[in-house]
Amino acid sequence: MSASVLNLILIIAIVMGLAMVFLCCFVLISSVGDGSLCAEEIEIEPATNNPLQN
Repeated sequence: MSASVLNLILIIAIVMGLAMVFLCCFVLISSVGDGSLCAEEIEIEPATNNPLQN
């Protein structure tokens, strides 16, 4: 029983590790590529909100 439990823990740990690496790579790719576009959109939104506030 203990061996099977350890195997399950190792499998879960490996899956979680791969998921974290995939998420990190996805965030890095999005920040390099689409991140600039998102930053431009964020910069445009305050520009449209400022005239409304003024």
